[in-house]
Amino acid sequence: MILGKHINRYYLKFLHMYILGSIALVFVDYFQLKVPELYGNVINGMNGAEWFNMEYLIRDVCIPLAVIMATIIVGRFLWRICFFGSAVKIETDLRNRMFEHARLLSNQYYQVNKVGNLMSLFTNDLDTIQECMGDGVLMFVDALFLGILALSKMWKMDKVLTGFATNPNVYGVVIIGLGCETVPHKVLREKVQALTKRPVVSFGIQEEGGTLKTIEKAVRAARIMAAEAGAQQKEEFPISELLLGIECGGSDATSGIAANPAVGNLSDRLVDLGATAMMSESIEWIGGEHVLARRAATPALHDDVIRVCEAYEQ
Repeated sequence: MILGKHINRYYLKFLHMYILGSIALVFVDYFQLKVPELYGNVINGMNGAEWFNMEYLIRDVCIPLAVIMATIIVGRFLWRICFFGSAVKIETDLRNRMFEHARLLSNQYYQVNKVGNLMSLFTNDLDTIQECMGDGVLMFVDALFLGILALSKMWKMDKVLTGFATNPNVYGVVIIGLGCETVPHKVLREKVQALTKRPVVSFGIQEEGGTLKTIEKAVRAARIMAAEAGAQQKEEFPISELLLGIECGGSDATSGIAANPAVGNLSDRLVDLGATAMMSESIEWIGGEHVLARRAATPALHDDVIRVCEAYEQ
């Protein structure tokens, strides 16, 4: 991008085109990032997931992929028209103005300045302006959106990694980073140390002198933590502090007649004693949501259970 008193007015003149092109470019960038997610779902499903079937493949992969492809094609065409079309119009207008100004110059001016040199300067400047008003604006908007998206992803990843490290079932944490990632291993280590008293160490592959040296140090630190964890003595604590996490580990034909009732009975017993039970996958309610909803503590929770399942099925 370039700025200047003779250029800025063109940004205002073609502002609607630049806004429309920016919106189209943002949509293209966003939907392009969805393609690897769909491929990831297919790979996970092909590894033996029960939910992976032809209906899922068509509904949740093929149709979304077709919509993404159509959006990308339309979006690419639109932002090219908006950015490059505006750049060509700006160049044409400036070219006409420059030649009109050149026509008004005196003969004495052309005796001092060669026409060939002037034409070369005119052409080079106009080509540069066209590239800046087209490709320049495109790269600026692209970099701005992807930069903001990267910061957002980094913030979310930081929360996820911190959550793993501060899980009550984790005794110690070994963090390994390359040394140039968006979530620095030292920053993550300091954050975990500020939230918990458990042992935390971190290693940077570039700082330690390579992968093998890093692995050696990380394994040594992990073994020390494992030995310390094994020496811990069990202690009694109020059952009200117990949180039971319930997770589907791959259902089979016996789940409904054995595992599910057993886990449910255990959950009821612990809750009656003052503990807490939490189901991590709400979609596992489907088919039995009416049974779960009847046990809700309030009418609002009853309606929430039904609404979550209905929304997923739709």
